[in-house]
Amino acid sequence: MKSKNNLWFWIVITIYVLITVLRVLNHQPWFDEAHAWHIAQEKNLLEVIQLMPVEGHTFIWYLLLMPFAKTNFHYPWPMFILNYTFALVSVIILWKKAPLHNITKTIITFSFPFFACLPVLARCYSIGVMLLFIILAVYKDRLKHPLIYSTLIILAANTSVMILFGAAAFGFMFAYDLIRSSLKNKISNKDFIVSFCIMALGAVLIMWQLGSFSKLCTAGTGHFGNNIFNFMLKKSVIMSWFSALSFIFAAIVIFVCNIVAKNRSALFLYLFSLGGLLFCFLFVYPGWVHHFIFLYIYFLTGVWLLFQTGRRVIIAEILLAMAFLGFMDVNKRSNIIYFKSSSKAMAETILNDDKLRNSRIIVFDASSKRFLPYVAGKNIDIWDYCTGAPIDSSIVMNHNTPICTISKKTNYAPYIKKVMAKDKETYSIDSVLEGNYYRNNYIVEDSGIKILFELYKQVPESGYLFYKTTIIDN
Repeated sequence: MKSKNNLWFWIVITIYVLITVLRVLNHQPWFDEAHAWHIAQEKNLLEVIQLMPVEGHTFIWYLLLMPFAKTNFHYPWPMFILNYTFALVSVIILWKKAPLHNITKTIITFSFPFFACLPVLARCYSIGVMLLFIILAVYKDRLKHPLIYSTLIILAANTSVMILFGAAAFGFMFAYDLIRSSLKNKISNKDFIVSFCIMALGAVLIMWQLGSFSKLCTAGTGHFGNNIFNFMLKKSVIMSWFSALSFIFAAIVIFVCNIVAKNRSALFLYLFSLGGLLFCFLFVYPGWVHHFIFLYIYFLTGVWLLFQTGRRVIIAEILLAMAFLGFMDVNKRSNIIYFKSSSKAMAETILNDDKLRNSRIIVFDASSKRFLPYVAGKNIDIWDYCTGAPIDSSIVMNHNTPICTISKKTNYAPYIKKVMAKDKETYSIDSVLEGNYYRNNYIVEDSGIKILFELYKQVPESGYLFYKTTIIDN
């Protein structure tokens, strides 16, 4: 049986590696990937930590990127390789340590989160999932190695807000275990004190980074419902409803199983992590596809801990597998956003065109800045419409800007005029409108100012265009 399991493991991992490596090789960074690299390139560690309330994440991913970003070392490959390594290790830990059937593990391995999202998108999420799985894998031995376990919890918490909820749940449970074990003299005073100090320092670090997060993020109450609908149901109709219904039934069954089994640890992890996610999506940030995958990941961790610390419940595993099975396909919109960003093509269009290279270029939205690391050090004059300033180390592509807020419309003529060059031509980057429609020429007019946008060039195989931008005299 063991040799059969090993053979199946190697077959699955081989197929997984072959396909995901090809996906990585054909991937170009989208905005959030480029954004993290740019921050790591321009900021020191203290500045990164101070920037985290705006980013809504924690610092470890930026710290890992710093040595490569600051030396501009072969962007984006160090970022891709680091992320892919974490994603692959996560899958290997799942296979080696999760108390699940091989069929369930296979379905999870080839589902969207683990097959298409985590290994390809070089974000802060793969390292967090890896650390979360390590915490689960060593859960039974946590009191034998309390210093290592508490360190793993703090490392996981400092990878991203999505992982923070699960890490916090493990932290609270471990604190309870430490106190109980200390009262029964099952752990040394030294291990008790040092472990608590590690977690306390980690909590302070989290509060330093995210203390004002809720004030700086836009509340998502008006968008979460639409976003989760697009995520769950705008794929193939049968698979979408299959996944959504399995997800709901799995939630109910896992909750009941934890109650019946009196497994307080698994129940607490399940409720705290999912409850934290939903609170975040409803009241802090509405989330998107790469955030919603954590609803599935926390289902997985809840079942994992339930089976590892209690008995296996077949119906819970079947529903878990069904939920991931319905999540095999990727809707068209996600496919375009995540795997066809054309960031390199945007940069090459600028660098290979003398007019663009020697003119001022205005970028209007966050996603159009994805090409910036490719032109770092090339002396390209790029201005940000939202900040009304050149994009440099003082701006670092921040999400929060003085102009682009919900209450102020974009493409406002006086602001465009403010960022246009007076001594050379100006070009703007704009995206193709919905339905693959784009305008050859158009005029923006406000406050007696008319600005003409004339189509100059479309970026190959992308949804972005360059417009020559000039003021029309009245």
